[in-house]
Amino acid sequence: MTREEVSRALHRALAQHGALAVQSPSQADLVAGQTFIGYLDCRDLVSFCVFASDESNWQPSLGDLVKIGSKGAPVAATAVTVSYLARRHPFSYVYTTDSLAVVASRLAQREVHRVPVVDKATGEMVALITQSALVQWVVDNKALLGDVLRHPLKDIGPLGTSPVVSVCATSPVLDAFKLMDEHKISAVGVVSQAKGDLVATVSSSDIKFFLRTKFPMTHTVMEFVQSINDQMVDIRSPLICASRNTPLGDVIGRMAKAKVHRVFLVDGKDKPVGIVSVTDVMKLLGDRK
Repeated sequence: MTREEVSRALHRALAQHGALAVQSPSQADLVAGQTFIGYLDCRDLVSFCVFASDESNWQPSLGDLVKIGSKGAPVAATAVTVSYLARRHPFSYVYTTDSLAVVASRLAQREVHRVPVVDKATGEMVALITQSALVQWVVDNKALLGDVLRHPLKDIGPLGTSPVVSVCATSPVLDAFKLMDEHKISAVGVVSQAKGDLVATVSSSDIKFFLRTKFPMTHTVMEFVQSINDQMVDIRSPLICASRNTPLGDVIGRMAKAKVHRVFLVDGKDKPVGIVSVTDVMKLLGDRK
């Protein structure tokens, strides 16, 4: 199988099977079948499509851009390869003998959203732990973490103080994906033009909706969100909100129940004032060794 064929297969794996990430083989792996260099995930598809749109003088649908990649057609002199994208998500692993604190610390690292569990004796990968799985473990084992889960966010240091990157509801949906790529984040808030209140969210996993449809990238963000709602597509990114007075345990519980990677914090007028990400939760767990 050639590198180009592998690239096309990885794109199809994400789009057709509802996956959020797949392992990406290195050049050596294509020859020897031995090593992996990282993961290709939905945010990489966002980067690919933004890259393709920037290199074009036409206004395609995102489906058209993906077809460019699927057919292996060049979009620029310097190609964005699958290996380049995958290296942004390093193949970081833990051993079966490591503690959950070590796992959490690894998952708190930048661009690490899942870690393979390796048997130290055999070197074989025996499991895969995701950030979401560890969040669910917290919900199922609240008693082990003591009183910290009862504290409101405002009392837990910098948690929830990260600024919200948002896009206007009337902006082209491509702008939302450009913001994700520019800020290296997996979701943006959608605010109304009139009041600036939070009305929706768009995440990198929503790229899969584009791959199944031919929704024009020049249509507005809210038209995109409404199209998903009308078709009752499970996009894995419902808008989940809390306030700075919400206890940490409740925030984590909402995150786990809705299967989302972030909870937006809003003020009394529903304007976004912060965000708690699943990575923030991992950092908190990693510090409690």
